[in-house]
Amino acid sequence: MDDDLFRFEGQAGYIYSSRRVRTIRIAFAMIDRPRKNMAWYLFNSVAFEKLAHPDRHPDPMPPEMIGFRVSLGRDIPHTFQRKIGLTGLAKKPEGTSAVLTLEATKRFLECRISNLQTHANEFVSFPFGMQYDSVSLKKAISVHGKVSFIYLSNFEERLFVRGPRSPSLPLPSNPVVPIH
Repeated sequence: MDDDLFRFEGQAGYIYSSRRVRTIRIAFAMIDRPRKNMAWYLFNSVAFEKLAHPDRHPDPMPPEMIGFRVSLGRDIPHTFQRKIGLTGLAKKPEGTSAVLTLEATKRFLECRISNLQTHANEFVSFPFGMQYDSVSLKKAISVHGKVSFIYLSNFEERLFVRGPRSPSLPLPSNPVVPIH
């Protein structure tokens, strides 16, 4: 059996509020076994909450950071049953359906992607985490959305906290990372 071991690390998470709904975006990295290369991915949810009284909020609100990394944290290993490579996590690189489960603890935002079909037609589930910094998530939630491939890069631990850098990435370009 050909298997592939990768490590997963959350990088940044945001809640976006429009006039009527809220969505979640989470950037995370998939790091290869020798820690030389990594792939950046983005989970982008469908609307998970309708806002009451949309007329009270005529303009979209700025994104709220719910998770972040100030240094490389615990990168959680996961072994895939089939070879997928760094670019094969999502069957369709532009977006493959998946479910994201978030659970906030005192210090961490525990994340789990599930029901994601890989390029090798394997349905997978894997965890990752990041520091938690929000008052918005008071209970565990599961949201549907899509996982998209962003790009490949060299793995450099000291640069990881900068996150993915791409003009087409739908995340704030200069996120403010709270220092605790």
